[in-house]
Amino acid sequence: MFAALAAGGGDRSAVRHLAAAQRSKRLLLIRAVLDQAEAAGEEVHGPVFRGYQGLARLHGVSPAGAAAVEGILAYPSVGAWAASALRTLVRSGRLPPEPGFLESVAAAAAVRAGIPQTLTVPVVDGRVQLPSLGSAELSLGPAELGSAGLDRSRSALIRSGPRRTVITTARARVILPACAVNRGGTDWAPLPSLHSLAQGLRLAMVLDDTDRWIFPDRERVGKLGPADLGTWRRTFDSAWSLLVRRHSVAAREIAAALSVVVPLPTPTDGNLSATSLEAFGAIAISQPRGRHQLAATLVHEVQHAKLGALLDVVPLLEGPDPARWYAPWRDDPRPLSGLLQGAYAHLGVAGFWRQVRWSEPQTGTGAGAASSTHRQSCAHTEFARCCVGTADAIATLRSSDALTPAGRRFVTVMAETVQAWQREPLPQVAAVLARKAIREHRKTWLARYGRIAL
Repeated sequence: MFAALAAGGGDRSAVRHLAAAQRSKRLLLIRAVLDQAEAAGEEVHGPVFRGYQGLARLHGVSPAGAAAVEGILAYPSVGAWAASALRTLVRSGRLPPEPGFLESVAAAAAVRAGIPQTLTVPVVDGRVQLPSLGSAELSLGPAELGSAGLDRSRSALIRSGPRRTVITTARARVILPACAVNRGGTDWAPLPSLHSLAQGLRLAMVLDDTDRWIFPDRERVGKLGPADLGTWRRTFDSAWSLLVRRHSVAAREIAAALSVVVPLPTPTDGNLSATSLEAFGAIAISQPRGRHQLAATLVHEVQHAKLGALLDVVPLLEGPDPARWYAPWRDDPRPLSGLLQGAYAHLGVAGFWRQVRWSEPQTGTGAGAASSTHRQSCAHTEFARCCVGTADAIATLRSSDALTPAGRRFVTVMAETVQAWQREPLPQVAAVLARKAIREHRKTWLARYGRIAL
C-alpha cells in the first residue's frame, strides 16, 4: 500500500486506510482537548464537556446514533477545530476558540439521527451553525445583540427529534424540517450538495460556504445563488464523467477521500485551490472554468489529502525546514515539506494528463476538429510540464539530508514512476513548450531568489 501511494496511486483501499487513521487522530485530539480543558477550570471545561458528553450519550443510545456520531466526527471542521483548540489550551491554558463548537457537533449528530436530545449551542454572528448540515438565522432582539449588532457570546437551545428540530432563544425560534439535510426553510439554510454518478461510481460532496473552521484564513464567497449552484453542479457532473472514464483510479480515490468543497472567490486569471492538512476530506476551490480544469484540480487536491494523511502515520522528512528551495510551480521559495507536497500533487496531475492526452476524441471537421486537436496538444504539454517539474523537484529532495528512510523509499518510487512516463512517446512540440516554460520560470526565480537557493 505504501509503494502504491508512492507511485502516485493507492486506490480506494489505501484512502480508506488513511481515513481510518484520521478518525483515530480526531478521537485523540478531542479527548486531549477534554483533558486540557478540565485542567484549565470550569469556564473552559463546561462547554467542552457538554459537547463530549452529548456525543458519548448519542453514540451509546442506538446503532443509528453511533452511525451519526461516526459520520459527524469525520466532518473536516471537527478535526480543524480540535487541533486549534488543543494548541490554544496547551500554549496558554486559555479558553479555546469557540469552546461550544463541540456542542454544535453533538447537536448536528442528533439531528442527523433524528434522536431526541437537548443541547445548548453557541450563537455566532446571529447564526447557529450545525456542522455538515447548514445554519439557522436567528432574529435576535436588542438584549441579545453585542455592541456591533452581532451576538458573539450567547447560546441557543436546540431540541432534536424524529419529526423536527427546534432552535430557541429568549426572542427567536427556528424550526428545522425532519429532513434538514436537504430541505430549507424561512430561517434554515441547508448546505447544497454535489452528487454525480458515472458508470456506477458516485461522487457525493457538499458545498460548505458557512463553516468557520474549514480554511478559516481564506476569503469566502457569499451565499451561492441558484445560477452559481447550477454552474457548479453541471461542471462537476462533466468533470466526474471525464475522471471515471479516463482516470478511474484517481476517481475512486476522490470518491473515498473528499466530502466537502469550500467555494472560493473566482480570481481574474486561472483558478484557486487548496487542501487543509488539519481538515482531511475538505478542499477549497474557486468556481471551476471547465471540466478538464476541475478534473485536474480534484486530482491535484486529493494527492495533497493523501500525502497529508500519510505523514500523520509515516514521517517522511526530519530536521529544520527553511523556505529556500525552488519549485517549478511556485514563484516563492519553498520548504522541503512544501516541495514534497507539490511534487506529489503534480505527480498525480501528470498521471491524469497521461490518461487524457491520447484519449481526446477527434470529432467533426473544421472548427470542431481544430478545437479537439488543440485540447489534445494542451494535454500533451501539461503532461510533459508536470513530468519535468516533478522530476526536478524529486532530484532536489533526493539530494537533501532531510528524508527519513521511509521518505527516501517514497521519493525513489516517485522518481521511478516519472522516469517511466518520460520514456513514453511525446510530440516534440509539447516537450519543447514544457521545457521552455520551466526554463524561463526558473530563470525568473533565480534572478529574484538565487541568493538564498542551495
